[in-house]
Amino acid sequence: MKTLTNLCFLLFVLFLPQTIIAQKESENLLKNGNFEKFTGDNPDNWDANNIPGTLTVVSASRISNSGMRAIKIEVKDFFGSVIAGYVCQKNIETAGKDLQIKGFFALQCFGKDPRRIFG
Repeated sequence: MKTLTNLCFLLFVLFLPQTIIAQKESENLLKNGNFEKFTGDNPDNWDANNIPGTLTVVSASRISNSGMRAIKIEVKDFFGSVIAGYVCQKNIETAGKDLQIKGFFALQCFGKDPRRIFG
């Protein structure tokens, strides 16, 4: 269970609403970087590992730091295997730009899972 908790925390840190910003703060290099737009359970312009009608580990959340939505990434048991949700955006143009990653996360633990924040 300790490994599952650590994996869950890592996913929250890496993938919750993150914004990659170039030289000017208003220039977001990610499409739908604030996760405001969704089609079904999938965030627009992002690849997610949901299996439609079978397994949803990535979905929209109304609990957000700013805006109307955020992304919810879960770790679930799927027929005896642990499946961790993820999102990915490919081919981000970054040539010659200084990058800054900003993001916020919320961690929710269940049962006896320890609550840890690593920095």
